[in-house]
Amino acid sequence: MCALLLKKPAVFQFEDENSGLLHSTPKKTGKDETYSYAAGERRLRIELDDRPPNVVEGYIKKYRDLCDSIYYALIDAGVASKDEKKFAIEFCSVLYSNMNMKHKSTDSLYQFLDTLGSENPELDCDISAFLAFDIGSRLGIKGLEIVSVPDHVFIRTAHWAIETTEGSPGDCVFPISKLNERYPVIFFSSGDLDKIHCISFMVRGAAKYDLKDYKGAIADYDEAIRLNSKYADAIYNRGLAKKKLGDFKDAIDDYTKAIELNPKEAEAYYSRGNANDDLGDFKGAIADHDEAIKLNSKYANAYYNRALARRKLGDEEGHDADMEMYEKLEKEQKK
Repeated sequence: MCALLLKKPAVFQFEDENSGLLHSTPKKTGKDETYSYAAGERRLRIELDDRPPNVVEGYIKKYRDLCDSIYYALIDAGVASKDEKKFAIEFCSVLYSNMNMKHKSTDSLYQFLDTLGSENPELDCDISAFLAFDIGSRLGIKGLEIVSVPDHVFIRTAHWAIETTEGSPGDCVFPISKLNERYPVIFFSSGDLDKIHCISFMVRGAAKYDLKDYKGAIADYDEAIRLNSKYADAIYNRGLAKKKLGDFKDAIDDYTKAIELNPKEAEAYYSRGNANDDLGDFKGAIADHDEAIKLNSKYANAYYNRALARRKLGDEEGHDADMEMYEKLEKEQKK
């Protein structure tokens, strides 16, 4: 995934150099009211559940201000509820041209909000999808759903799929009829304000995993999977956490389920191979590393671990061949 490279249509200006928000005059409604951007606000409450209430509300206000800024910019650009494709192009243009955002893997929504006001705020595909979902909902765009596929999240409308971190202005949308052709494996597509938060719990679980809170991570992955039983990435990640706790058999069960849902995921085979090795099933480990290498012929670690398994079975020739390939790939990747 990569950030959009867009031409800058000199339409909007920054309010000031540190705000990170666009200058825009809100339309008068006759009363002072605050619009609630439900998806992002709930995600922040999930991500920040252990923070003091005033901290959480501060991030929610920052998120609302950002959404308001983009929303009014789109109104000024003439986007209406029927303009699904125009909404996509103008939304991406505002993010990447006017607001100078940069696509980068960002762990959480609140961490993204911390980068606002920097020269190049950084956001990931799932964060831009939540933004587009909330702002599109306020605009009345029809058929809005968040879509999750292997290693990627985007949104769709009634007639278009919108990849908010892909391509150029003309490439950020494609007809919904092409969705299954482009993405044969779809974990979910939903506009349900409960179900979409399988992503939020997945993100929080990953944060706990990084902190070595493996039991906490498993609890969050459990919730993500409860909301979406086909969420292969969450199932796979739960397997990683279970392995860290020494629960190799349950980890293998999760890897196997993830493989069933997404047979093209080399890492799931690799991780299952490692767990099989931990249980002393060296033939099973070799078979899984074989599959990982079939899917990714440059998977250096799969060659390395297959070499170790082969040595444990007395296959020194196979061990040496795999180690030679491992060393070759390592040198190539360091260039």
